[in-house]
Amino acid sequence: MHPDTTILGLTGSLRQQSYNRGLLHAARAVAPGHVAMQLFDLAALPLFNEDLERDGDPPAVRALKARIAAAAPC
Repeated sequence: MHPDTTILGLTGSLRQQSYNRGLLHAARAVAPGHVAMQLFDLAALPLFNEDLERDGDPPAVRALKARIAAAAPC
């Protein structure tokens, strides 16, 4: 079955064995067939720096924005 709903999971902890990360993996494992759950690793995101933003988003920020747009309903 092709998923018609996409959920983008973001964990608040960068630790590989965090409880939040584990819960997101468990949720993905039990999601029904019409739901696709994707995880995004926030470790690559830089801290907010308006100087960087002025020159365009860093690649990791562009990737996150693209994943959010892909998961968001139209």
